[in-house]
Amino acid sequence: MADIFLSYASVDRPTARQLADALEACGWSVWWDHRSLRGGQHFDRIIEEAISTAKVVIVVWSKTSVESGWVRDEALLALEEEKLVPLRIDEVHLPLRFKNIHTVDLVSWTGDTEAEPFERLVEDLSYYLSPRAKPTDDTRRFSDGSFHASVATGRRTSTVWLNALSGGKRVGRYFAAVAVVGGTVFGALVLSQREQAPTKPPVETQAPTKPPAETQAPTKPSKEEQVNAEQEQIKAIADQLAQMTAELPAEGIASPRSAPAVDVLGMKLSGITPELCQQFNLNEQLKGVLVTEVSSGSMASERGLRPSDVINEVAQEEVSTPQDVAAKVKTARDANRRTVLLLIDRHGDLRFTSLGI
Repeated sequence: MADIFLSYASVDRPTARQLADALEACGWSVWWDHRSLRGGQHFDRIIEEAISTAKVVIVVWSKTSVESGWVRDEALLALEEEKLVPLRIDEVHLPLRFKNIHTVDLVSWTGDTEAEPFERLVEDLSYYLSPRAKPTDDTRRFSDGSFHASVATGRRTSTVWLNALSGGKRVGRYFAAVAVVGGTVFGALVLSQREQAPTKPPVETQAPTKPPAETQAPTKPSKEEQVNAEQEQIKAIADQLAQMTAELPAEGIASPRSAPAVDVLGMKLSGITPELCQQFNLNEQLKGVLVTEVSSGSMASERGLRPSDVINEVAQEEVSTPQDVAAKVKTARDANRRTVLLLIDRHGDLRFTSLGI
């Protein structure tokens, strides 16, 4: 059973392929006849069954499909089963039966999954479909210097965060120094404990002729001198490490839960703390950014967001601190985008919503 049945005219297959690929990238399964029909099958029965079992039917209205009897029949069946989500890719007059149904405008869409028209479609689909987990890299570095390692746990992922209050670069230098000191100390200990092999007596009793002073090779330092030199290096690195440690804030390394609250798009955002979980009746294992206040009259308020909502993703990327959300919104503004897509967890109910920026 597919999440989405895609109805379109055959001449619009390139656009249908783009749309199917984009929807599958969001984690949904898509049925469309070019991929799903097999030789010898009775396509009318297969299509009827696919529409009946799909959760949503997307009808792609174009200059050709509005004249197609097959597309109209598929749209009518979807309408009767209350699962129709129409969209148009051409400026056309819709069939009479479908004129009063909200139709997503994808006339200007070129296949970009972050474009505003596609985000509106994803938001509409989320009312019918639960967002699916998308593939993620095992490790990902974020623009603010923080780092997390992701481990798959069912639909979502659990993350282990490392982020210094004074900046990720300082923490990186801190642990780099630790590694250098540890390696150097280990090498010095091994070197100091190694016993010097006894020198074999020369075969001949006659001492070799000493080369002239100006051509004599430099004397190789003894092992004791090498150990002393390495110990001096260790001391210098340790002093530098102590200075770097002293510069770190007293709190040391902060977690996303302790990140300061910020105001973004008419929402006051906070990390998910045990106190806030108790206040809003939330599971302490939740991941994301908590909405604690929504300004009256803001776009967030108009879109139905409310305190206790948890933001899991912004622009289809995971967030874990209020600063992550602010950074993603700034990136979208810098790219001259008019909206940003959020994935909201409302007490276990996941859905997409877009906010104007």
